[in-house]
Amino acid sequence: MTRVTCSSSATGTRPLEELKDKYCNGSWDEFSSILTETPINPNIVGYYFPQPEIIPQDKVGSRIQSDGDDVEVSGVGGLFALPPPCLVRTVIEGQFLAKRLHLRRLGVHPSPETSRLVVVGGAAVNHALLQVISNVMNMRVFKAAETTNIAALGGVYTNYISQHGMRALKEKLNQQQKHHTKLQEVCRPDPAAASLYESMAKKYQLLE
Repeated sequence: MTRVTCSSSATGTRPLEELKDKYCNGSWDEFSSILTETPINPNIVGYYFPQPEIIPQDKVGSRIQSDGDDVEVSGVGGLFALPPPCLVRTVIEGQFLAKRLHLRRLGVHPSPETSRLVVVGGAAVNHALLQVISNVMNMRVFKAAETTNIAALGGVYTNYISQHGMRALKEKLNQQQKHHTKLQEVCRPDPAAASLYESMAKKYQLLE
């Protein structure tokens, strides 16, 4: 059975832009350094959606769960009271924990052996971000070598899945990689990190 999920690019992009501008001096390089240098804290899980998401239908708002306590954000408290490096990582992790849980509810259990995540767009060049995504989702991450008309590529993949199924798409992508090298593997999940995110996903469910 084919499973398709659709997310709003604005919902995913806005938090990244906010974090970069407010806490990283407007620098993507500093943003990347924070993600690389700030360790995972399995005791803190954050939820932040400034706009409604398409799928999963996450509610607008922000919350934090720390050591089992769910604290609603009010003013400058809660999630945004975290130190900036921790805040940046927590928000990014939360965005993709939501998608990991959504896949699980659809009956999809990703693993580096059986699943891949193809990334496109501007964020595809940020290796630090892609490594976090790979660890949270427990999937190998690939990016397209060509970026012309890349926004349409996701729509093409989605339509192909609806017409032919996920298995057919995987075969198509394998052919592309073998004969045209259009997909480049950029990240593999770190087993230790993926294990931590498995436990953090359970905490994230309490925030939804």
